[in-house]
Amino acid sequence: DEWAEILGPVQAPMSKIQGEYRWQILLKGDNLDDLRNLSQAALDELETENNLKSVKIDIDVAPLRVL
Repeated sequence: DEWAEILGPVQAPMSKIQGEYRWQILLKGDNLDDLRNLSQAALDELETENNLKSVKIDIDVAPLRVL
């Protein structure tokens, strides 16, 4: 039983701003708390497994629009 859908990663519509490349991952689901937990677990895993000092990650919960 799937409770979340993961779309991406894909290049953002404005894929490079001020020399920085941008990518998007969209999580879709019915339960906001579950999506928050999933995104936090993914961030924790990335921080544990990889060197992310040069990577900036922003999370927008319930965005009004996706650009």
